Amino acid sequence: MSRRNLAGPAAENSDARLAALFADARIDPDSASPRFLQVCLAIRERIQSKQLQHGERLPSEAEIGAWFGVSRITARRAVAELVGMGLAERQRGRPPTVNFQSTRQRGAIEDLLQNLLVLGERTTVKVIEFAYVPASPGVAAALEVPQGEPVQRVLRMRLDDGQPLSLIETFVPADLGRRYERADMEALSLQALFRRLGVQVARAEQSFTACLALGREARLLGVEAGAALFRITRTVYDQGGQPVEYVTSLYRSDRYEYQMSLVRAGGTWKRA
Repeated sequence: MSRRNLAGPAAENSDARLAALFADARIDPDSASPRFLQVCLAIRERIQSKQLQHGERLPSEAEIGAWFGVSRITARRAVAELVGMGLAERQRGRPPTVNFQSTRQRGAIEDLLQNLLVLGERTTVKVIEFAYVPASPGVAAALEVPQGEPVQRVLRMRLDDGQPLSLIETFVPADLGRRYERADMEALSLQALFRRLGVQVARAEQSFTACLALGREARLLGVEAGAALFRITRTVYDQGGQPVEYVTSLYRSDRYEYQMSLVRAGGTWKRA
């Protein structure tokens, strides 16, 4: 009896499902894209569309070779690319498995700031850069300070389940920023620091746009250059109406979703 049969009906069903999922798998021999990359992108598409589920095994090198008509070396490199993207993981003595769970939030637009604060409480943050820099024209306008005046700039990476979720660039007036240190931002969210310092946040102005990942952003987020990102730009004000934070967050579009419920009332759509 083969090892596959020894694994039982569940494994056989999984094998059959994978075979069906890749029944139309093909590579374009005339494409300028390397074969390993074509294979990698085909598998990635099935992961991101959730046809391949988190924790499910990836096709083996032999299966990839048979289904795509490529060598085992090509198959091995394609899987290595998926591991490098954070979409698959290897464990000793076991085949590579899918490592993909998108982060999903629900609520109304007015509640998005609170949702992001909750998200901050259940993810981890790594401070990449912490410095005081002259305020650029855009930052000066947002924080209502003179252009060129020193402001605190911090670049952080938010990790969800150990994988990059977003890059967050914050600017804070220097007199406020000097009341805490880099280590504080490793341990606490900026909103938590504000509360500790007695800063009463009253409102925020936000904008939402789509953008493409540039070279350094793509490298830090673990995506390809040109990949789609979700950008949130926000200016936060205290109770006195003074800006206390200007932040731009770039979220991986394959790992973050925002949803809201709407109802039809009086001929218009309203939030539920």
